[in-house]
Amino acid sequence: AEFVEFLRKRLILLKELLTDDGSIYVRIDYHFGHYVKAIMDEIFGKENFRNEIQVLRTRKNVQEYEKVRRLNTATDTILFYTKTDSGRIKPPQIDVERGERWHGFDAAEPRTGMDYPLFKKKPPLGNHWRWEKERADAAIKNYKDYVKNHSDTPILKYWEETGKTLEFLRPNPNTGTPEYLVTSSEEVVTTLWDDISAYSFQHDFPTEKSTALLERIIEMASDEGDLVLDCFCGSGTTLEVAEKLERRWIGVDCSKYAIYMSQKRLL
Repeated sequence: AEFVEFLRKRLILLKELLTDDGSIYVRIDYHFGHYVKAIMDEIFGKENFRNEIQVLRTRKNVQEYEKVRRLNTATDTILFYTKTDSGRIKPPQIDVERGERWHGFDAAEPRTGMDYPLFKKKPPLGNHWRWEKERADAAIKNYKDYVKNHSDTPILKYWEETGKTLEFLRPNPNTGTPEYLVTSSEEVVTTLWDDISAYSFQHDFPTEKSTALLERIIEMASDEGDLVLDCFCGSGTTLEVAEKLERRWIGVDCSKYAIYMSQKRLL
């Protein structure tokens, strides 16, 4: 109860400090995650909850016992909230091996004029189509032309032969819902961040976060010149990354060792 109240007071202050289009990220483990989610719903509002992101903990050795009390914990949680509905982020992307992959054509949140009928379908309630109608119609035509004249040639080979990477849009063969061919070597990151490690051990500081984790959060949540605040800055990873990404920053901690470590690291 003391720990939850300790966090609650600070979260109230952080909400006051946060800009209207700002966002907040709280990393928590399995001990207190459900309590912190409840108080963040209370302070920031359930309507401003955005994601529960899973990040990888350090892998442990396989236990050499026939039976154990519980499984090893593989992930921690990052609770992501905005202050108001105007908060927006830039979805992170990662490089993936290129191939033929079809993806649902609807995107989250409504947008004016982006809910036109497509293959006798409309976007799910509250969503919109990804492209304007003119662009979608052109992608449909591209795919029809490919099927009619080049269907014996794999799409990637067809692009190589023609020297063109065309946009394709079609109805899903099973459901009839619109889907488009992902033509990029990049893939949008989901709430499972299993491609990076959440922790680092470079500075001999307990619970030290990795620069990869903070780079992802800061890049998706802010622009150059924005102000980043970490009120439990620990070894200073947030501050180092914010400086490198040309953000302004404020670091706070109540531990003398953390302050010393952050100063030494930044210098």
